[in-house]
Amino acid sequence: MFNKLLLLVSFVITSVILAAMYLPIWASIGLIIIYMLSATFVVKYVMKTLYKTVIAAFTAKGEVLINATAEVHALDDSSPPGSSNSENLTPQQAAEDAARKWYSLDVTITPAAGAKTPFSLWEPGELLLVAYDSKDVEPTMESEGKFDDASCVIEEVRVFQHGKFNDDIEGKYAGAQRLKMLIGVQPGARKLKFRYCFKSFGQVNLPA
Repeated sequence: MFNKLLLLVSFVITSVILAAMYLPIWASIGLIIIYMLSATFVVKYVMKTLYKTVIAAFTAKGEVLINATAEVHALDDSSPPGSSNSENLTPQQAAEDAARKWYSLDVTITPAAGAKTPFSLWEPGELLLVAYDSKDVEPTMESEGKFDDASCVIEEVRVFQHGKFNDDIEGKYAGAQRLKMLIGVQPGARKLKFRYCFKSFGQVNLPA
């Protein structure tokens, strides 16, 4: 695609130079106007193609956790994050966070056996928790921003390694991983599920 785009740009530049050298002024100006009008459609096409390429990569990345399981070991009451985490919040966001119920979630995420994907690693830091009844949205330019909801925010993720929970430094891991998350849940939420790269799995039941 990029080679074709480069050829197209080269053709446009060359044709404009030749037009300026050999055609009347009115013809040269007309050619430039035509190219400018066409550029809008070319840019839209390029952006759409790039978006599809990125989405395809993210979709393939998420296949490692398709049909994964989430075993909840504990869900304990917790305190909201420190004030340093809320410095950049708007007043509305700060009010929403203040109304949330905060929990410490201890859970093991296990990828399904035999998942066919070029991505063998997954990133706990990219997990979302959403309302259990929310539907997975196919990734398109129109659906951008609809993959998350306000039911739950994940403020902290720690990974169990060497006999204790540690900060998520490595970022990417293979196979089953036990995690401890600090989560803030909207009032009234009773059941959540995980979402990773557009696809959902698992279940987290909340206290009544």
